[in-house]
Amino acid sequence: MINGKDVYKIVESIFPLYVALMLGYGSIKWWKIFTADQCAGVNRFVATFAVPTLTFIYIIPIDPYHMNWRIIIADTLQKIVTLLCLILWNIFTKRGSFDWTITVFSLINLPNTLVVGIPLLQAMYGDVSTPILIQIVFMQSVLWYTVLLIMYEYRAARIFISQQFVVRNEDGTESILSESEKVDIGSNVDVELGEFLHSLSVRSGSRKNSFDVNELFKKSKSSSSANVGVEWKSIKSRSARVSPHPILKSISGNKRNMSSNGRLTHEIEPSEVDKFELLGIKVSAEKEHESKEAQIEEIKEEISEEQMPPSQSMVLKLIVIRVYKKLIKNPNLWASVLGIIWALIAARYKIKLPTIIYDSITIMSKTGLGMSMFSLGIFMALQPKIIACGKTAAAMSMILKFLIGPALFGATSAAVGDRGVVFKIGIVQAALPQGIVPFVFAKEYNLHAQIFNTAVIFGLALVFPIGMLYYVLLGFSSF
Repeated sequence: MINGKDVYKIVESIFPLYVALMLGYGSIKWWKIFTADQCAGVNRFVATFAVPTLTFIYIIPIDPYHMNWRIIIADTLQKIVTLLCLILWNIFTKRGSFDWTITVFSLINLPNTLVVGIPLLQAMYGDVSTPILIQIVFMQSVLWYTVLLIMYEYRAARIFISQQFVVRNEDGTESILSESEKVDIGSNVDVELGEFLHSLSVRSGSRKNSFDVNELFKKSKSSSSANVGVEWKSIKSRSARVSPHPILKSISGNKRNMSSNGRLTHEIEPSEVDKFELLGIKVSAEKEHESKEAQIEEIKEEISEEQMPPSQSMVLKLIVIRVYKKLIKNPNLWASVLGIIWALIAARYKIKLPTIIYDSITIMSKTGLGMSMFSLGIFMALQPKIIACGKTAAAMSMILKFLIGPALFGATSAAVGDRGVVFKIGIVQAALPQGIVPFVFAKEYNLHAQIFNTAVIFGLALVFPIGMLYYVLLGFSSF
């Protein structure tokens, strides 16, 4: 039974977190202590040093050989069931979309377990909660954030490609996305995707000997372009030389010749080819004796190949490389991996980390909780609105976060046989506020960032009352 002493103990443990939160909020909103650059520096310190060292210090004491596999399986099942439900939602309903799949998955499954969860649940259930939560944090950092990053990168690549290439319809017609249909995937992501796709195209774009990589013709009549997927334009060329620029619109008379060195050798009547536009093209000398019609058809085929969007293997390579580059730069991932490696070694050979190393890491990790909450306060103060996404979206995000997530985790925990304190710890941690990493991803990839903004702010404001409510209700549970 819950008594006043238990409630005070929880308040006593969680109140310092709110003090740090309010100091961060007030330093921006009321006292104007920090500039925007200084706020960015605080956030960078937290992400690079404070949280990774805190993660490492929490992970190294656990015994990986005696982990609570039921809670890990329950946590994994929660994510898998969520993904399956969202896939079915996409298949059988018109409202389903990949964008909302990413957002809903993050809201339900990725709480702020490390910074907020460990202090709160330690106060509620004692030290037994810490190893359980650390196991969840490890899986979250190493596996589920990686899965989330892959989904974001796949979405970004798909949108980028759809906006850069002509869409061919089943009836043979072609359409291009209008400005209103285009999606902003973030300026940095857009530039990086463009550069990478261009480099892949150049490396994989070797052509037959009869044409250079830059060989392109454009034809004027749209009726004749329906079969090759390229818009042809007519011009009158006056120059026989080939421009070094990618696109050359030279003006000439009706007849020109062209050879492999860039000079025209064949006479082409405008009436025969509907007046071609030369775009930096070179035709080899081997084609001098072929018919003009055959050359034109090969040119059309070449253009069709050049205009093809990247293959699935190229897109997959793009996603894998970009995810890899982001992961190797993630200090929290390195802290999790190194922490579990040392935990395996320490548990196997019964050794401890040398004091000089342990204390060097600990002195930084002690800033973790306070600076993390301070940084969250700064984040809250910098937002223009508390409810930036609208009341309906805010209400739905709270339902997903505080009702659907815990209910789903409770179902998967019961299915694998979790009972007692472990069952209660799992449900309360599922009701923790939204994690910061999903918000960072949402902002970087420009996907429902306002919803995550509201979820983080409301979650931090409601973490204590919601946590206490679940604590009291689960106190009457027979599980």
